[in-house]
Amino acid sequence: MAIAHAAEVRDHWYWRPGWGVGSRFYTWHITFSDQPSAAALADQYRDVLSPQPSLDIIPIEWLHLTMQGIGFVDQVPPADVDAIVEAARVRCAKLSPLQLTIGTPHVDSESIQIAVQPAEPVRQLRSAIRASIADVWGDDRVPEAAEPYNPHMSLAYVNAPGPGAPLVQMLDNAPQIKADALIRSCQLIVLNRDEGMYVWEPYATVALGS
Repeated sequence: MAIAHAAEVRDHWYWRPGWGVGSRFYTWHITFSDQPSAAALADQYRDVLSPQPSLDIIPIEWLHLTMQGIGFVDQVPPADVDAIVEAARVRCAKLSPLQLTIGTPHVDSESIQIAVQPAEPVRQLRSAIRASIADVWGDDRVPEAAEPYNPHMSLAYVNAPGPGAPLVQMLDNAPQIKADALIRSCQLIVLNRDEGMYVWEPYATVALGS
């Protein structure tokens, strides 16, 4: 199913509640640093996207698929984080590695995204992560809504409001390429956006499959 482009775009970099310079956030991501085909795809789109001043291109090392947040570092006890990680190890060991295809990009309201297919195994992984948080905190304390959730990898973030049409035309003129990725793990990271880009330090890696 084709994903509709956004008619209008807005600056992604406004400060969301709780965020500011110096904020650090525990969150689960799939990262692509060990996926050369995903990096090659992002490199091919870089030449297409870089002439657009309204886009901040994501460096290869920060490509990711957002999964599930836990909370700000100064608000979550380290013992809770470690317990969530151990629960996730048990649950994710029961899942198979993910064979994913990264396909055609589209203009989202705040970014240039590429949907990741098939979506269902990614959703199952996210459900396992959410269940791991519930194992420690209970179902009523799992952060973030379960839906809507649309697995994707972003290529760039929008840094200024405006019409989406010029960005759509840019993508329409771009070559249609795809990449395959074999995902064998999920990472808990400590995220920050102090310098106008999402960057992180790894906290824990959880393997898929026993």
